[in-house]
Amino acid sequence: MKLRYIFALSLTLLAWTICAQVNGELSQLNDKLILKVWGTHYERGYAQGYLLADEILEVFQDYYYTMMAFSDPGHYNTLWSYYQEHFVTDPRYVAELNGMIAGMAASGTSLFHNGLGRDLSVEDLELANAVVDMSQVREGSPLELGCASLASWGVSTQQDSLLAGAGVVTRLLDWSQNSALIAHPLLIVHYPSEADEIRWAAFSYPGMIGALTAVTQNHSYASLNMGNDNSVNDLTGLNPILLSIRSGLERADWNSDGTYDSDDLFDAVTASNSLSGTIIQNLAETPDYFHSSVIETNNVTTIRRLYNQNGNLPGNHIAATNSFRVITSGTCCTRYYNIQDSLYTNPNITAKRQWNVISGAAGMENNLMAIQFIPSTGYILWSTATLASPAYSLPGLVLNTDALFVHPVAVSDPTSPEVYSLILTNYPNPFNPSTTISYSVPKGGMTTLRIYNLKGQIVRTLVNAELAAGAHDVTWNGIDDQGRTVSSGLYFYRLTSSGKTLTRKMVLTK
Repeated sequence: MKLRYIFALSLTLLAWTICAQVNGELSQLNDKLILKVWGTHYERGYAQGYLLADEILEVFQDYYYTMMAFSDPGHYNTLWSYYQEHFVTDPRYVAELNGMIAGMAASGTSLFHNGLGRDLSVEDLELANAVVDMSQVREGSPLELGCASLASWGVSTQQDSLLAGAGVVTRLLDWSQNSALIAHPLLIVHYPSEADEIRWAAFSYPGMIGALTAVTQNHSYASLNMGNDNSVNDLTGLNPILLSIRSGLERADWNSDGTYDSDDLFDAVTASNSLSGTIIQNLAETPDYFHSSVIETNNVTTIRRLYNQNGNLPGNHIAATNSFRVITSGTCCTRYYNIQDSLYTNPNITAKRQWNVISGAAGMENNLMAIQFIPSTGYILWSTATLASPAYSLPGLVLNTDALFVHPVAVSDPTSPEVYSLILTNYPNPFNPSTTISYSVPKGGMTTLRIYNLKGQIVRTLVNAELAAGAHDVTWNGIDDQGRTVSSGLYFYRLTSSGKTLTRKMVLTK
């Protein structure tokens, strides 16, 4: 595996000055892109557009225009007109997409689309982000996304020494086997400057700003499946469902009841007027709070289903596939019943067994992402598909929200060039038995460089001293502060100097 920091294109002063104008940091690990963006919605959109312009255009062309609109300008314009007539997009997200278009243009990438005979516009990106809703409008059959998820907790995870009753959720994102989607899986991490928003991350694709699968700094999780009842009674003021989910997750208190909890997500979805039938799995856990449910919603109604309501699963489990169990009952779903059979055979779950259960019971060849999340620890396992293999069958990347939501720059001045005068990298990466960490500090002063494990615990303090300004390096040989050899896996190393902090990842292989 090779960790390639695309954002650090050059160590020259000119390059750092240019990058300092973009509120984003892009890295790549194997075939996965991780994009961190900060600031206002416009600034975050600008950063995604600037750093991922080519990928956004490729996804728009190969997936949305080719697969959804059949490369037909006439059909595309029909969809575009329908969206303009019936949908009203939250101004925050319109600003973000405006920033994305501006960032793409500033990157020097041509926005001209041959099929449409014009430059891409904000309205085109709005339409693309309503792909779930607009699947009911396109010619032919509606978009069929498989998707399945399973959450377990309490008595069902109590026997596992690691979970010890804590919650775990595993999600299979089954979508069109499109080459552009397969080539560009994206984890985008948001650090909003808006006072009423919190940090959150979405497993997504370039140009898509909604919450298809998402986690928050408050240890809340949500993912979307398609539903099987698309009844409609009101086509006015429609809102893309992925943006409704995002709003309920990223707003610090969407319903203004004084707390951030799962009611914010449910109320945000209930208040929006969606077009397609969808199913949303929700799990949240902190030391003081726990919630697990499935939200069923369409244009007619929204209902929250708890684990003991119409689920027919033993113990503390709740599953979602693509069939409503409350809005429309009695629908046969083979994948759901396969999950049910597996859990009745053995209702006890470990994180590994949950992954295997849902993969064996509901795994499909068009599985583009498989994601597991343990809210209590922040553990994430993320696997993505290749053209030859579904995601659930491939090794996953281990991440942790405690490290993921560490802001890459100073919050008070996210565009300051001084922020980027800190330089931090290591080579080789992955490594065995040792790696050299190279770093540069802008001015003399107290500097710390520490290694952290996935739990956020300090493994080794490599530097804790007054240093002169300039370039430095230090070698880590996989030994902790107690002189013990650490195990193989993913580690984080964090540099703090002059009031600024940078965090990077490295992998120890044995």
